[in-house]
Amino acid sequence: MIYIGVDLGKEGAVVFLDEKGKIVKKAKTPLLKAATVKGKKGKDEYDIVGMRAILTEAKEMDAVAMIERAQPLPAVLGGSLANYQRGLSFGLWQGLLVGLEIPYEVVRPQDWQKVMLLGVNSTYDTKQASVIAAQRLWPKEDWRRSERATKADDGYTDSALLAEFGRRRRNGQA
Repeated sequence: MIYIGVDLGKEGAVVFLDEKGKIVKKAKTPLLKAATVKGKKGKDEYDIVGMRAILTEAKEMDAVAMIERAQPLPAVLGGSLANYQRGLSFGLWQGLLVGLEIPYEVVRPQDWQKVMLLGVNSTYDTKQASVIAAQRLWPKEDWRRSERATKADDGYTDSALLAEFGRRRRNGQA
Protein backbone atom coordinates (compact mmCIF):
# COMPACT_ATOMS: atom_id res chain seq x y z
CA MET A 1 0.00 0.00 0.00
CA ILE A 2 1.20 3.49 -0.86
CA TYR A 3 -0.14 6.51 1.02
CA ILE A 4 -0.09 9.82 -0.84
CA GLY A 5 -0.28 13.23 0.80
CA VAL A 6 -1.20 16.23 -1.35
CA ASP A 7 -0.55 19.75 -0.04
CA LEU A 8 -2.38 22.34 -2.15
CA GLY A 9 -1.16 25.47 -3.87
CA LYS A 10 1.75 26.53 -6.01
CA GLU A 11 4.05 26.04 -3.03
CA GLY A 12 2.50 22.62 -2.37
CA ALA A 13 3.94 19.16 -2.76
CA VAL A 14 3.14 15.46 -3.01
CA VAL A 15 4.71 12.76 -0.82
CA PHE A 16 4.36 8.97 -1.14
CA LEU A 17 4.81 6.76 1.94
CA ASP A 18 5.05 2.98 2.02
CA GLU A 19 3.20 0.74 4.50
CA LYS A 20 5.85 1.32 7.17
CA GLY A 21 5.74 5.10 6.83
CA LYS A 22 8.98 5.42 4.87
CA ILE A 23 9.10 8.20 2.29
CA VAL A 24 9.45 6.67 -1.16
CA LYS A 25 8.83 9.76 -3.28
CA LYS A 26 8.43 13.48 -2.82
CA ALA A 27 7.85 16.15 -5.43
CA LYS A 28 6.97 19.82 -5.49
CA THR A 29 3.77 20.74 -7.31
CA PRO A 30 4.92 21.06 -10.93
CA LEU A 31 4.66 24.55 -12.38
CA LEU A 32 5.17 25.99 -15.82
CA LYS A 33 7.51 28.93 -15.37
CA ALA A 34 6.14 32.17 -16.73
CA ALA A 35 8.12 34.19 -19.22
CA THR A 36 9.10 37.81 -18.72
CA VAL A 37 7.40 40.04 -21.27
CA LYS A 38 8.27 43.70 -21.63
CA GLY A 39 10.10 43.65 -18.30
CA LYS A 40 7.21 42.11 -16.36
CA LYS A 41 7.37 38.58 -15.04
CA GLY A 42 4.17 36.63 -15.62
CA LYS A 43 2.53 34.24 -13.18
CA ASP A 44 3.64 30.61 -13.04
CA GLU A 45 0.86 28.18 -13.94
CA TYR A 46 0.13 24.63 -12.81
CA ASP A 47 1.79 22.00 -15.00
CA ILE A 48 -1.17 19.64 -15.23
CA VAL A 49 0.75 17.12 -17.33
CA GLY A 50 3.51 17.10 -14.70
CA MET A 51 0.94 16.68 -11.93
CA ARG A 52 -0.56 13.72 -13.77
CA ALA A 53 2.91 12.19 -14.26
CA ILE A 54 3.53 12.21 -10.50
CA LEU A 55 0.23 10.45 -9.79
CA THR A 56 0.52 8.01 -12.71
CA GLU A 57 3.22 6.13 -10.78
CA ALA A 58 0.68 5.47 -8.02
CA LYS A 59 -1.94 4.19 -10.47
CA GLU A 60 0.05 0.97 -10.87
CA MET A 61 0.28 0.50 -7.09
CA ASP A 62 -2.27 -0.13 -4.39
CA ALA A 63 -2.55 3.50 -3.32
CA VAL A 64 -4.80 5.91 -1.47
CA ALA A 65 -4.39 9.68 -1.36
CA MET A 66 -5.11 12.26 1.32
CA ILE A 67 -5.83 15.71 -0.04
CA GLU A 68 -6.33 18.71 2.19
CA ARG A 69 -9.72 20.40 1.90
CA ALA A 70 -9.40 23.83 0.32
CA GLN A 71 -10.70 26.37 2.80
CA PRO A 72 -10.91 30.13 2.33
CA LEU A 73 -8.06 32.11 3.80
CA PRO A 74 -8.68 35.43 5.51
CA ALA A 75 -7.71 38.57 3.60
CA VAL A 76 -4.65 39.10 5.83
CA LEU A 77 -3.23 35.77 4.63
CA GLY A 78 -3.53 36.46 0.93
CA GLY A 79 -7.26 36.82 0.43
CA SER A 80 -9.07 36.14 -2.81
CA LEU A 81 -6.13 35.39 -5.14
CA ALA A 82 -4.71 32.83 -2.72
CA ASN A 83 -8.18 31.34 -2.28
CA TYR A 84 -8.60 31.05 -6.04
CA GLN A 85 -5.21 29.35 -6.45
CA ARG A 86 -5.88 26.87 -3.62
CA GLY A 87 -9.33 26.08 -5.04
CA LEU A 88 -7.88 25.59 -8.51
CA SER A 89 -5.17 23.33 -7.10
CA PHE A 90 -7.76 21.30 -5.16
CA GLY A 91 -9.87 20.81 -8.28
CA LEU A 92 -6.91 19.85 -10.45
CA TRP A 93 -5.53 17.27 -8.00
CA GLN A 94 -9.00 15.88 -7.29
CA GLY A 95 -9.78 15.58 -11.01
CA LEU A 96 -6.48 13.83 -11.68
CA LEU A 97 -7.06 11.38 -8.82
CA VAL A 98 -10.53 10.55 -10.16
CA GLY A 99 -9.30 10.29 -13.74
CA LEU A 100 -6.49 7.93 -12.71
CA GLU A 101 -8.92 5.98 -10.50
CA ILE A 102 -6.83 6.49 -7.36
CA PRO A 103 -9.00 6.40 -4.22
CA TYR A 104 -8.71 9.49 -2.05
CA GLU A 105 -10.01 11.17 1.07
CA VAL A 106 -10.54 14.88 1.59
CA VAL A 107 -9.19 15.86 5.00
CA ARG A 108 -9.83 19.07 6.94
CA PRO A 109 -6.58 20.74 8.05
CA GLN A 110 -7.79 20.75 11.66
CA ASP A 111 -8.28 16.96 11.61
CA TRP A 112 -4.81 15.96 10.44
CA GLN A 113 -3.08 18.73 12.40
CA LYS A 114 -4.80 17.66 15.65
CA VAL A 115 -3.23 14.21 15.30
CA MET A 116 0.06 14.94 13.58
CA LEU A 117 1.09 18.08 15.47
CA LEU A 118 0.37 16.55 18.87
CA GLY A 119 3.32 17.17 21.18
CA VAL A 120 4.63 20.18 19.25
CA ASN A 121 4.62 23.41 21.23
CA SER A 122 1.33 25.19 20.51
CA THR A 123 3.04 28.60 20.37
CA TYR A 124 4.35 27.78 16.88
CA ASP A 125 2.27 28.58 13.82
CA THR A 126 1.02 25.49 11.99
CA LYS A 127 3.65 25.74 9.22
CA GLN A 128 6.52 25.83 11.72
CA ALA A 129 4.89 23.08 13.78
CA SER A 130 4.56 20.96 10.63
CA VAL A 131 8.29 21.25 9.95
CA ILE A 132 9.12 20.29 13.54
CA ALA A 133 6.74 17.29 13.51
CA ALA A 134 8.11 16.04 10.17
CA GLN A 135 11.71 16.42 11.34
CA ARG A 136 10.86 14.31 14.38
CA LEU A 137 9.20 11.55 12.32
CA TRP A 138 11.77 11.48 9.52
CA PRO A 139 15.03 12.83 11.01
CA LYS A 140 17.20 11.73 8.07
CA GLU A 141 15.02 13.45 5.46
CA ASP A 142 16.16 16.71 3.87
CA TRP A 143 13.09 18.96 3.87
CA ARG A 144 14.61 21.83 1.91
CA ARG A 145 13.23 22.73 -1.51
CA SER A 146 16.74 22.70 -2.98
CA GLU A 147 20.30 22.23 -1.78
CA ARG A 148 20.72 26.00 -1.65
CA ALA A 149 17.60 26.60 0.46
CA THR A 150 18.30 27.62 4.03
CA LYS A 151 15.02 26.49 5.60
CA ALA A 152 12.66 23.54 5.40
CA ASP A 153 9.79 23.57 2.90
CA ASP A 154 6.40 23.28 4.61
CA GLY A 155 4.81 22.01 1.36
CA TYR A 156 6.89 18.84 1.73
CA THR A 157 6.29 18.53 5.45
CA ASP A 158 2.53 19.13 5.22
CA SER A 159 2.12 16.56 2.45
CA ALA A 160 4.24 13.99 4.33
CA LEU A 161 2.17 14.51 7.49
CA LEU A 162 -1.06 14.21 5.48
CA ALA A 163 0.15 10.89 4.05
CA GLU A 164 1.17 9.67 7.51
CA PHE A 165 -2.21 10.74 8.89
CA GLY A 166 -3.88 8.64 6.19
CA ARG A 167 -1.60 5.68 6.89
CA ARG A 168 -2.40 5.82 10.60
CA ARG A 169 -6.11 6.28 10.03
CA ARG A 170 -6.29 3.37 7.60
CA ASN A 171 -4.46 1.21 10.14
CA GLY A 172 -6.74 2.26 13.03
CA GLN A 173 -4.11 4.41 14.76
CA ALA A 174 -5.70 7.84 14.30
